[in-house]
Amino acid sequence: MLSLIFASIILLNQLVIPNHFVSLADQGIKNVQYPYSFGLKTTARSVLITDSTGEKIIFQKNSQEILPIASLTKLMTVLIFLGLNPNLEEIVEIRPEDAIAEEVQSNSLAPSKINFTVGEKIKLNDLLAVSLIKSANNAVRALVRSTGLGQEEFVKLMNEKAKLSGMNNTFFVEPTGLSPGNRSTAEDLDKLVKIVFDNPLIKQLSISKIYNFKTILPDGQEKKYQVRNINKLLNSFLKIIGAKTGYLDEAGYCFAGLLEYNNKKMIVVTLNSQSEKDRMQEIKGLTWWASGR
Repeated sequence: MLSLIFASIILLNQLVIPNHFVSLADQGIKNVQYPYSFGLKTTARSVLITDSTGEKIIFQKNSQEILPIASLTKLMTVLIFLGLNPNLEEIVEIRPEDAIAEEVQSNSLAPSKINFTVGEKIKLNDLLAVSLIKSANNAVRALVRSTGLGQEEFVKLMNEKAKLSGMNNTFFVEPTGLSPGNRSTAEDLDKLVKIVFDNPLIKQLSISKIYNFKTILPDGQEKKYQVRNINKLLNSFLKIIGAKTGYLDEAGYCFAGLLEYNNKKMIVVTLNSQSEKDRMQEIKGLTWWASGR
């Protein structure tokens, strides 16, 4: 009995519900029995939660509003990359153009990257891994360059895939997510989550907490790296099946993923939360609430 009480206390400590539930009374609807709610009040500008098929809407807030999506862009980037059937054992060399230009850096949070040296050699499977796990922008640029396509041609494939997938309010201008010109809706991203996490490699890498790999430096010496997943929800009570986070000043804190809680699988998309803490707690609260619907 005591163990059950302690377990309940631990779960409640983990489950911090942000703000307050949006009640029917808040919406001007009277004569309802409490407690009853439409879901959570969130700082996120746009939210969509559906069942794992994407067919049943459990909760939505401005889900058709077109907004910048930051590094959620990388989900489409890696989907296109793998669709070109690359040899993941191929070794590529880091070039100066893979570096992140200062003029596109976020004002308040430096873009994620790996401190590669120009001339450093790395396998494509490792570039793919750190593109998803660390959200490393220079790794993404090297990944795209390895296809032999120019960035404009590669981005054209991203936009074509979006249209073919029914993502009619999605538009990409570059592959990393550093540009606020990459825009979509929670409704469109729900469709992307279904497609992208059907790929077992993307799904596995997106939830890997730690990744170790080696490169060859220009002088021939071996260099070891260890990167940690930037998605802090991997350490929460939620079961993350596949997910990606993103941040840009213009996009706020974003999330798109396939989650499971209380034996219920859900697709959760949140765009433009006000802080990293808000994003995490809102996703926890939303998923907890939705699991009972």
